[in-house]
Amino acid sequence: MVKAALKNPHAVIVLALAILVIGLTAIAKLPTDILPTFKTPAVQIVTFYPGMPAEVMEKDITTRLERWTGQSNGIARQEAKSMVGVSVVKDFFREDIDPNTAMSQVTSLAMSDLFYLPPGTIPPMVMPFDPTATIPLCLVSVSSPQFDENPLKAQARGLLPLDVINAVRDFNVMIPTGTAKFGALDYQINTNGMVPLVAQLNDLPLRVGNGPPTYIRDVAKVEDSHQIQTNIVRVHGKRQVYIPIYRQPGANTIAVVESIKAQLKPILERIKGINLDVVMDQSV
Repeated sequence: MVKAALKNPHAVIVLALAILVIGLTAIAKLPTDILPTFKTPAVQIVTFYPGMPAEVMEKDITTRLERWTGQSNGIARQEAKSMVGVSVVKDFFREDIDPNTAMSQVTSLAMSDLFYLPPGTIPPMVMPFDPTATIPLCLVSVSSPQFDENPLKAQARGLLPLDVINAVRDFNVMIPTGTAKFGALDYQINTNGMVPLVAQLNDLPLRVGNGPPTYIRDVAKVEDSHQIQTNIVRVHGKRQVYIPIYRQPGANTIAVVESIKAQLKPILERIKGINLDVVMDQSV
């Protein structure tokens, strides 16, 4: 081979140049990411029942969802975790199973099991699962109606927290409506089963009869407020608010971070008096 190379120096030079060009082209097209690509199809089912103990979540929700979604075609293994008010079930499929097929199967089975879950269970959220997409890339406050109950006032009237929950559920109902046809006209029927303002929930009756009526305002205070704060965030010693930004399964980490940074300036132009800074960058 050495003799052949010495006899054909021009061919060796051309071959070396070809390898160099191909290598540079491959490097330019090579995707850059800090996390590997998770190719195994996996689906995550998250179910909420606020306040339910972890043991009951496992017996009445997690176990049922495992049995139902475990009937999916091509499932390889399952993982599950039960916490207070939260059930998480992960279904991992064989690599030859199409991710869309896995998603549709699990969604259909999880929704079918909703009928057998305890009353009041929030419908399961079914989403693709990628263990490499759980690292936060960026750090927002979320407001929601807050229900502040005073258990001592409720106990003094012989009421339980469940009575308050049942009153809100029974007197603030989303009722499906339709149309009514009278002669040649069709009328759209709207029900007034839900209060238009959050504060009006205070006027819902808890108990009527056997004395003066008891209203929600007598044992609780309903207001449109923030969610109950359970933690404190400090950045450089100052209290601040942040939300973590996660990448979608299969998305490029570096591209996500660069896109976030590019969108900060347009957002600040519309919102005055707010500073948005990337305090953590996983792509560096």
